[in-house]
Amino acid sequence: MRASAATLREGGLSPRGRAGAVLAIGRHPAEIRDRRGKEKLTPVFAPVDNDATTVVLEHNVEQTIPSLGPAPSVPMTPNRPAIMTSAAFQTVLNAAPRVFTAAPANLLYSDQTHGRSLATLYRNREGFDATVLCIETELGGVIGAFVTSEWRPHQHRTYYGTGESFVFRAKGKQCTLFPWSGANNSFQLCCNDILAVGGGRPGLGAAIYLTSDLVKGESNQCPTFGSPCLSHTVIDTDRTHGEFAVASIEVWGFRRKTGRLLAV
Repeated sequence: MRASAATLREGGLSPRGRAGAVLAIGRHPAEIRDRRGKEKLTPVFAPVDNDATTVVLEHNVEQTIPSLGPAPSVPMTPNRPAIMTSAAFQTVLNAAPRVFTAAPANLLYSDQTHGRSLATLYRNREGFDATVLCIETELGGVIGAFVTSEWRPHQHRTYYGTGESFVFRAKGKQCTLFPWSGANNSFQLCCNDILAVGGGRPGLGAAIYLTSDLVKGESNQCPTFGSPCLSHTVIDTDRTHGEFAVASIEVWGFRRKTGRLLAV
């Protein structure tokens, strides 16, 4: 598949997503802006070496680019989500800002341990800045999201969060990430009865939507991340909306690392 236009600049390659987000990758400080150029965000990727890696970005784009600066394999209990392979989870960590992943990850919530309760999920996340939500569906495969703001219920259904958020789907070792497209700022929606990641105009909804019992959910074509229905099967490639049954769910938390981060 032919990649979208990319410009070579000092220290790295800057691929441009179809939906308008610009991801600057390089050895020197870079910025991610929305397409209006109004908001500056911490780079999602921080390269460390010159090894090539096949990539994680997708707005219908696949590229091989210089190393995305893998996050260190951090000690966890267990070592990785029980519902994702080590390779797939490491892809998610590599794409997240190092200010979070430089510190150890913590298993905050697992339905196998804590039962299925959105209230328990919210309670267990307290004190952690960023989280990775991992959902195994009954059709197999995993969908999920990385977000940088706490899951804190709001009385009013108001979106919040940052453009460092992204959603993903994984099958075995393969993991495809969908970063912020710049289309809107609908990153996280957190209420007592629902949890959602991404949103959009009528006909295009949340990339991930869960209700309080955490038994069923839905995924929609989502303009926030330029993502398709994450839970579709190989046969239903054109589907823009899909409901799914939750087989298992985990939430991993990260505390923001303070001080200077050094490349290794």
